[in-house]
Amino acid sequence: MQYRGTKSIQRVAVIGAGVIGAGWAAAYLARGFEVTAYDPSAAMQERASTQISRAWSAMLELDLCAG
Repeated sequence: MQYRGTKSIQRVAVIGAGVIGAGWAAAYLARGFEVTAYDPSAAMQERASTQISRAWSAMLELDLCAG
């Protein structure tokens, strides 16, 4: 992905790993980006991981993953 000129984006950060943040993380992962997600809630790590796994499965079924 190109962003304003020649800089190539390879890594993204997601702030907040609730339903929406986990969805963004899954979408970026599906397109081949390295993703770091942050949420102040310690319990959110496990929930976000579960949500990303579910989203990943759905995206695979819909052929939305880059590889």
